[in-house]
Amino acid sequence: MGGKGESRDHCTLIRNIKDKCPCCYGPKECPVYPTELAFALDTAAGGNADTFNRMKDTVVSIVNNITITESNCPRGARVALVTYNSEVTTEIRFADSRKKKDLVKQIEDLQFVQTSKQRSLETAMAFVARNTFKRARSGFLMRKVAVFFTNGPTKASPQLNEAVLRLYNAGVVPVFLTNREDRVLTNALQINNTGGQAFAFTGGAGQLAATLRKVFTCHICLDVCDPDPSCGIQRGGFGRDRRAAPTDVDIDIAFIVDSSESTTQMQFKEIKSYISYIVNQLETSSDPKVSQHHARVAIVQHAPFEFQSNSSISPVKVELSLTDYGPRDKLTDFIQNQMSQLYGTRAVATAVDYTMRHIFESAPNPRDHKVIVLMMTGGIEKEELEHLQKVIVEAKCKGYFVVIIGIGRNINIPSIYSLASEPNDVFFKYADMASELHEEPLLRFGSLLPSFINSENTFYLSPDIRKKCDLFQGDQPIKKFGQKQLNIPNNVTVTPAVTEKLEVIKHNGEVKITDITENSAKLHWMIPEPQKVYIYHITVTSAHDHSLVVKLNLTSNERVIGGLQSGEKYDVTITGYHNAQAKATYRGTFNT
Repeated sequence: MGGKGESRDHCTLIRNIKDKCPCCYGPKECPVYPTELAFALDTAAGGNADTFNRMKDTVVSIVNNITITESNCPRGARVALVTYNSEVTTEIRFADSRKKKDLVKQIEDLQFVQTSKQRSLETAMAFVARNTFKRARSGFLMRKVAVFFTNGPTKASPQLNEAVLRLYNAGVVPVFLTNREDRVLTNALQINNTGGQAFAFTGGAGQLAATLRKVFTCHICLDVCDPDPSCGIQRGGFGRDRRAAPTDVDIDIAFIVDSSESTTQMQFKEIKSYISYIVNQLETSSDPKVSQHHARVAIVQHAPFEFQSNSSISPVKVELSLTDYGPRDKLTDFIQNQMSQLYGTRAVATAVDYTMRHIFESAPNPRDHKVIVLMMTGGIEKEELEHLQKVIVEAKCKGYFVVIIGIGRNINIPSIYSLASEPNDVFFKYADMASELHEEPLLRFGSLLPSFINSENTFYLSPDIRKKCDLFQGDQPIKKFGQKQLNIPNNVTVTPAVTEKLEVIKHNGEVKITDITENSAKLHWMIPEPQKVYIYHITVTSAHDHSLVVKLNLTSNERVIGGLQSGEKYDVTITGYHNAQAKATYRGTFNT
């Protein structure tokens, strides 16, 4: 079997084909590339027949002005349609109508039904990402676009942010037609620059027509290889161009690779290539020992065979620490040409614990974002799994982001799925064969991962994890690698010592706000007790209408907040928690 050929991005390939195809020129049809186009109509309480009919008319107008595929030929659009309130109903599936006239009749026959059910846009978004596009056509030129109509204000919530992540993770470009300017929705879409956009679909006939033309030009009929200048910079047309500019985020990321007997040579080779691919998406620090910004990368393999009989030695082979290499080309050269398989035993829980304590915590200038990527190839015994669950809880409570990539049929998905950060279906990935690491879904995930991690509202702890954090912080720390005791007492049944009275210290102060621009500001606050680990809950609200703009958790005492509106006033509240107790509060106000 020969090696992989030279990689070409899709647009280069398309241009190459067109250059050799005299018939490939002339007026462009819409859509330019085969497209799966979904519509979601708002039928929540407060609506009426006139509003519903206007949405239907808009959908019919769009359908009448695009090419509908009537065969298996990879061209044109297929259309699906759902209606939603607090629930989602599938009215038309992609496979339902092959003829445009039949499709139009199905849409026109939809009837308005009065309801008292409230609007849940995030429910519709998650449904479309997980269900509507589940039976989408495949192909490297295939585009996925979803148009959501919404007739009321959007409420900021973790569920909204998760729904945006799910759409982007599914490769769906979301377009929203709203009945007003919706700042909350606009902020949520700024998770990354993948092309999602919200339009205020209001005004007279001329303004509505202009908005619809924008939707056609920049989304439904978009030529991602030759976009209209009015559309601005476009990303993610067919998955990220492998030569696209990397994402600049302040991130420490460690890959923990299973190098035990369950990892084949081919799997290890593909794992190395996938790690290199993710590294190429990052703007890495040129001097990782002293710099305070950009990405740093570490890689460890677990575990040396000697660790089985001698727990005093390291449970990992450190291939790269966070400060070893800076430039991407040196990192990827090391990974591809100098990193060899350990052929050891499995000790994933102890490897995660070691990586936190000896890779992350020993590195100077820690980044705001700390990411652990577990590359797993085999099943985990019950005792080891219980240990891993406790270590992962500790990591999440300390502010680490956890990505799990399972490879091969030895993976027991149910046992490790929920260990990934939330939403689990975004940050847990499975490849049945190692070669699937280099297919579109996982390549898209790898290219978007830095943006997912860097988004203002991504780091979210569910109530269940928060409870575990409370218990964990009151318990003894997990044993270090040298003690290698997997049978650690269960946090739920251990009673914390009560001989020492809990210390309650309340700090009040101001948030120092600097580097203010028209859409961003830098926040900085004092550390209440430098010797202790704090989790800070940050909320930024509009002083005008008190709407939530940003909500996130951090372990550092500095953060740049983006996605703000120009000429607006904002209120900032930061609460510092230690051992599940609120011990510090900082407030501030600023104008962009």
